[in-house]
Amino acid sequence: MAGRGTNAAITSFVLCGIALLFVVARLAGRKFLVKQIGVDDVFIFAAVCFSFGLTATIEIQSHYGLGAHVQDVLPGQYATMYKGFFVGTFFYSAALAAAKISILIQFLRFFRDKGSRIVAWGLIGLVSTYCLICWIATACACQPIAMYWDPRVRGGHCFQILTFWLFSAGFHIVTDLALWILPIPTLVALQMPHRQKYSLIGIFALGGFGCVTSMLRLQKLYVLTKSRDPTYDLLEAILWSSIEVNTGIVCACLPTLKPVVNWIFPKLLGNNSRHRSRQRSQQQTPSILAGKVGGERTSDATEQSDSITLCDEEMGLGGPQQHGAERKSVDMHTLEGKI
Repeated sequence: MAGRGTNAAITSFVLCGIALLFVVARLAGRKFLVKQIGVDDVFIFAAVCFSFGLTATIEIQSHYGLGAHVQDVLPGQYATMYKGFFVGTFFYSAALAAAKISILIQFLRFFRDKGSRIVAWGLIGLVSTYCLICWIATACACQPIAMYWDPRVRGGHCFQILTFWLFSAGFHIVTDLALWILPIPTLVALQMPHRQKYSLIGIFALGGFGCVTSMLRLQKLYVLTKSRDPTYDLLEAILWSSIEVNTGIVCACLPTLKPVVNWIFPKLLGNNSRHRSRQRSQQQTPSILAGKVGGERTSDATEQSDSITLCDEEMGLGGPQQHGAERKSVDMHTLEGKI
């Protein structure tokens, strides 16, 4: 039975490795292609660090009875396993919150209408507050706290922590749905070639897979509330927690990776980002000099053109061949912030 715990730890490490590859690709693209690291990139880097922390606790638990039948786990092993689980809940909450905040900050970069921005800021506040609530609830789940991992402790009490986990899973499903739905109206309203628009909508729609993983985790938690063999049944709930976190990180990175794909495979998407990056680099000094000679810009059209170039460079929209009317067809109030 120890093999189940080891397999879960290995699976979690693999998932973390995949998430890390996406984060590294994202950060490399932002640093070397877009030339701009944003706050959302900092949050997604924090999320993958927390995910590795969660995986480390799964590895510890796998050596102390995770996945084994409860009658085969010694009291000392049981206590150590649940200490690892206790610490892992903090990493889990922090990783999910950081990934969701990263996505919401991306949204704020291209939401121009007041209503969408208010909703996005509200969700940032809600996700941050709920993460703090989860930390406090976990820290105060049992009095004395040792009762959390050692059933031999007497004279204290614990609140219904499993019920709280079910509520938390429901909260994460609702926020996942909100993150999935929130950008759709803005994306649909974009004035750009249909192929690019549908491609962008498709990338964001993949975030719906995060909702699926949250629902599957909820089902495993429900099984755990009825379990008479907690060390055995806890394994799948923990594994799905890792899947949920790392899926969220990957989904948060997907909309930012098109410049990297364009740079590696310029012909694949009909876009030569390397040529455009070189072209912009060559034009940078003359543009700066022109700005100094001409004074401050007063033309909205010029500012919009600059924003289009930056947005196209970061998102991989269009290519160097797109000029004039086709470039002006992009709704700048929507794309000004650059995903």
